[in-house]
Amino acid sequence: VWDTAGQERFRTITPAYYRAAMGVVICYDITDKDSFEHVEYWIQQLDTHGDTAVQRVLVGNKADLADSAADLRKVSSEEGAALAAKYNMEFFETSAKTGTSVEEAFISIADKVVTHRYANAPPTQKNTLDLSNKKKSSKCAC
Repeated sequence: VWDTAGQERFRTITPAYYRAAMGVVICYDITDKDSFEHVEYWIQQLDTHGDTAVQRVLVGNKADLADSAADLRKVSSEEGAALAAKYNMEFFETSAKTGTSVEEAFISIADKVVTHRYANAPPTQKNTLDLSNKKKSSKCAC
């Protein structure tokens, strides 16, 4: 798991990480519209540098702040879901602070990776040895 926090200094090294990635969780902060607007940049980078079969989910984090009295939400759930649908991604709103839906998001991406990997794996050969068949012995008195 690599968390670059969307920081500018990581933009030059992340393409190397995309190449071997089987699953990606793209996150944004629901209280920061700019972080949401950068999601499409990261998706484009992934499409450019990553494997075409990479599995991905979209996560809006800090959901606990939307439930607070101050309601600091700047990105609606509907906006997040619409963007995820546009790129055929599953969508979660999580809270790293409370743990809300964090496990579900990671289970989802892990399940997608495993399912995709085994769905596209070549069939295994059946190399078995039947131990119940005894070889008939020859009755040669040589």
